[in-house]
Amino acid sequence: MLLDAYGVQRMIIGLADDAETMITHTPHSTLVTVMRIEPMFKKDVVLTKRMGIKLRRWKTFVDRIDTYLDKVDAINEGDEVEIQDHIGGGLHVTMSNDFPFLQFREFYLDDAGHLLPGRRGIRLSFDEVAEMKSHVAEFNRMIPELGDIVLCEKDHDDMKCKECKVRK
Repeated sequence: MLLDAYGVQRMIIGLADDAETMITHTPHSTLVTVMRIEPMFKKDVVLTKRMGIKLRRWKTFVDRIDTYLDKVDAINEGDEVEIQDHIGGGLHVTMSNDFPFLQFREFYLDDAGHLLPGRRGIRLSFDEVAEMKSHVAEFNRMIPELGDIVLCEKDHDDMKCKECKVRK
């Protein structure tokens, strides 16, 4: 765990050469950030994509990670898989045969009430998801408040609770 001059603690867990997860503890909150470093073509620039995930949404993801890995096995066996799993707010986890990655993607409601993918998102390879699962116990140890979070038991499609609502 790294500690900076402002009292912010950070722990970085590598998932691959170009992907990592960072846990940031401040005196007021904790955030999990998934990052990917991608070189940009035609430029000598390195792009860092980041997706900050609130703890309640992170806990929902971690609680469902075995289900996602089962879907990975199904894709690898040639089964047709298409999931769009709401994990809180506008954040969804998506996977399909056409796009062989797990993707965290923010969705929004258009004026007609249709749920559409937004621009903010980040992808992880299936190997990176498996690597992330191997660190779940470490995440739980580093973020003890995860054990105190009670997840929404409502049907997320009704969008009635504060955490389940999607922005327009």
